[in-house]
Amino acid sequence: MRKLKEIKDKLDNNKALYISWKVVKIIFSIFLFIALCVVLIQKFFNNKAIMGYRVFSVASESMKEEYSIGDIIVIKEVPASELKVGDNVTYLGKKGNLNDLIITHKILSIRKDNDDYYYITKGTSNEYEDPEISYSQIYGKVFYKTVVFSYFGRLMSNNYSYYTLFTIVGLYASYQIVKIKFEDEEDEDEQEQEETKDNS
Repeated sequence: MRKLKEIKDKLDNNKALYISWKVVKIIFSIFLFIALCVVLIQKFFNNKAIMGYRVFSVASESMKEEYSIGDIIVIKEVPASELKVGDNVTYLGKKGNLNDLIITHKILSIRKDNDDYYYITKGTSNEYEDPEISYSQIYGKVFYKTVVFSYFGRLMSNNYSYYTLFTIVGLYASYQIVKIKFEDEEDEDEQEQEETKDNS
């Protein structure tokens, strides 16, 4: 513990080192916060609407000209009348090999039958069009692709990066626990020294 105290005292007394250490800690904390937010989005928030918006993580290369695996996209619910050819939409597949899958593809054509709207979509990297979908299957139109979260999302789509993150989080948490323990023992030592002085 004395060695740790000596290191801490050196950091505190050296202004340049102290500021550098603080900056590194802040950057590292921001990095961990963003990375963990991405993990939470990927694991828990897909398919849940908040004020008409949903957040999804891209899981395939069917739109690789526009989105990479791991990209985080924001979907906005819009009326059927506002959707047009060329829009990218996210929908729930109900036919063939797309059944029960959440897909984000581009609208190629639209037809209206009475009060219902029907759409033909296709992934820009796919050879074939998707089965026709109805408006009721559509979650919304792609409103925004986040840049920072997408970068971390792509990192997290790699298993090595994913487990490395949690190893770093574990080490950082361990460091914080040791630091708290060290500070508690330091406070106890100071208190004992003060009591010794008072008794003498």
